[in-house]
Amino acid sequence: MTDTSAPETVYLIGSDDTEHAVARTHAMQSSTLRSILEGAFSDSTARINMPSMRGEVLDKVVEYLDFKYRRQHPEDAGNGDGNDNEDVDEDGLANFNIPTALSLDLLLAADYLDI
Repeated sequence: MTDTSAPETVYLIGSDDTEHAVARTHAMQSSTLRSILEGAFSDSTARINMPSMRGEVLDKVVEYLDFKYRRQHPEDAGNGDGNDNEDVDEDGLANFNIPTALSLDLLLAADYLDI
């Protein structure tokens, strides 16, 4: 069920009313967000309220969705955005840095969003 008139950007709204933009293709990696965006009650404004997630958690979720998309689609990743959230380990694989203070909140968010 693909809607060609769907907006390219999805906005996740946190419990503190912060707004986080994420590319629709990146958001579709989450089965929860995909269900919301493509479901019977989908909203054409592509604004999704996430009342149980603070803005700083959603910010990290958006970063992770971008990170995951770039890992799964390297042909689309050559944008040179200079994301400094990545480290490369001794095997040459990129790592995603997670602040210890956000670990539990991010674990809960990842479980809910199925990412």
